[in-house]
Amino acid sequence: MRRRIGLQRVLAIGAIGIGMGVTSSLLADGPPPPPNAAKAPASYYAVTQAIADVTEPWDQAGATVPVEAPGWRAFFDALKAELDQYSTVKTDRERLLSLGRIHRMDTALAGVAWAPSIKVQTALGEWLAPRVKLAWAERRLIDFVENHRGDSPGSTEHALQWKRFVDDDLGTALAAYEAAKTVQARRVALKTLNRVLGSLKKTNQSLAWPLSTELQAAVDSLYDLPNFDVSADVASVTPFLSNNVVVSGPIYRDGYVSEVTAGPKTGFALVPSDEGIAFSNSQLASTVTPITDFQQQLQSDRRGQKLAKLYYFTAASFDQPNLTITAIIRPSTGLSLYPSYAHSVSAAFNALPIEGKGLGRAVLAVIGLNREKLTQKVHDQAIPKIASGVVQGANEESAARIPVAEAEQNAKLRKVLIGNNTAAIKDFRITDLSLRSRPTNALVSGKVGHVTVPEPMGADAPKPSSLATPSSGVSADVHLGSALSNAVAGLLQNAEIRDVTNVMIATKAVEPGASPKDGITIGKNVDFANFLKVIEEARAANNPKVTALRLKRPPTAPEFGTDARGFLVIMVLDFQLDVPAPPGAENGGILGAKARVLRFLVPSAEFILSYKVAGDGTKPPTELDVKVEDFVHSTNSKVQTIFDDETEPTTMGPFQANIALLGFKNKLTQVPIKLPLTSVEIPGFDLTKISPLDSSG
Repeated sequence: MRRRIGLQRVLAIGAIGIGMGVTSSLLADGPPPPPNAAKAPASYYAVTQAIADVTEPWDQAGATVPVEAPGWRAFFDALKAELDQYSTVKTDRERLLSLGRIHRMDTALAGVAWAPSIKVQTALGEWLAPRVKLAWAERRLIDFVENHRGDSPGSTEHALQWKRFVDDDLGTALAAYEAAKTVQARRVALKTLNRVLGSLKKTNQSLAWPLSTELQAAVDSLYDLPNFDVSADVASVTPFLSNNVVVSGPIYRDGYVSEVTAGPKTGFALVPSDEGIAFSNSQLASTVTPITDFQQQLQSDRRGQKLAKLYYFTAASFDQPNLTITAIIRPSTGLSLYPSYAHSVSAAFNALPIEGKGLGRAVLAVIGLNREKLTQKVHDQAIPKIASGVVQGANEESAARIPVAEAEQNAKLRKVLIGNNTAAIKDFRITDLSLRSRPTNALVSGKVGHVTVPEPMGADAPKPSSLATPSSGVSADVHLGSALSNAVAGLLQNAEIRDVTNVMIATKAVEPGASPKDGITIGKNVDFANFLKVIEEARAANNPKVTALRLKRPPTAPEFGTDARGFLVIMVLDFQLDVPAPPGAENGGILGAKARVLRFLVPSAEFILSYKVAGDGTKPPTELDVKVEDFVHSTNSKVQTIFDDETEPTTMGPFQANIALLGFKNKLTQVPIKLPLTSVEIPGFDLTKISPLDSSG
């Protein structure tokens, strides 16, 4: 009976959350993409790239082709055909059957010890494993609810809710993602997936059910991965994490005063940990502690009472510990410290004769117990207790000091590590924060977002194998599309930007060698009259580098993605831009009515950019050369001409509008964009390399 009640509660709560997901996942996201929109890479592009790396050398003139080449070509063609088939399946059953066929091919590759095939098998395994994991998670959940239909009132309907969620909501979203041919279509499918995943997360937050939690983790591992991954090698973190752990000075404890002298550092190391960044610092020290009540201790001991009547004993303990502090910085709780000691304890004793007790000392001397012998006996009997006391005192001192030190450091860390596995840097947030360490490097990963974006998107592709091995120094791997989309969406919500309706960018000629920013003036919320004045000033300069344009803030934040060529795609809905009309247009002409300004109204626009780092690679990069490769606009785009009143525009005919749009595109693709990197300053570090953008983003 308990099991039936438990099942009913799980399914009931699940049905509420999943029901919300059904509606939201069917919403459309903006207008359809342009017919020539940027092409999205296939989700399995790494596999086809690995195949190309194997087969393309065979096609080179004069290449030595192995006798097995025809067989391998046939196998690779069959694999690519099956991967293509997987991207077009519509139902859960078809998806499982396709995965099964691909899995058999993967197994066949795993049994071959040929280096080129190993590269293909590695790429295929990385693509296949998370999808098999997701398929099994779906199947286990559906099998469970199907097998428990009728266990309790309403459980049949709840089972159907889960089945509809897995087969329809999640299955439809997965199919749309895999089948997406354009960057925009994939972005829409990814949003739908995130909404479906969001409803599943709400369900799991209400009641954690192992099967639905497993399903969430499987979807996360495919489409909501960290978009920010930093590695810092030992040499890079040493200046920040290698610190002294001993401070010279007196320590007062239990009536004793120990004088501590700091010694040399004996080590720093990163410690393997998946809980946080763990590291250890070791340092030698020396301590001297006069035991001011040693005579009283001797008098309280039955065997020492006689000696205490003959001699006044003094003692001091000496220790040369090697103190090691192991620290772990965890993403939610902050810093924890764990001390350990390697003690080397000794002691010095002195016996001062007590006046009037000479006869007793003489009697003991006759039987060989002179002053030196008695002092040695006292040493031998007292040293174990003294050593134990030194160790206990050190532990007690650590127990008192460690919480204070942790509190001081965590007060600073909490400005960044704000809890809930989140780091805050001004208005930016890194959520799902993971801190890890290995003997060679410290690792930080998470999802870059903004304080105003509660559910930031993660990466929808794993890190490519080309970035698997960190570079020396500090290397940051960023999934550019999701990170930029999250950041820009957040920035547009800032109070300073939220009230901006338009931005005017005016350029002017600058002296050679001047900073590019000196040639740009940016104005906010510029009215049309003032915009016309700037246009007239630009025309009077008679310099092609001097111009002005006015960009209207879009109602929704631009989004970013990467196309199959590895180009950055900026997608803007309801793009509106005002630019100066061509010379002579104020008198009318081929573009239609008299015009001083052209206004482009593009419901769906794509700006496709490439970049390369200036220089030969032997010196730190100083400039990023950006090129607009293409401007793609939706077919229902319009161009308006405006003379002196923007409330009375004239809409061009389709022929003239296409000419204007083509001219705008040509202008964009011909204008060089140079971004100086000299302003990228990180104290203590130099920028050494920027890699090309991978098709994964």
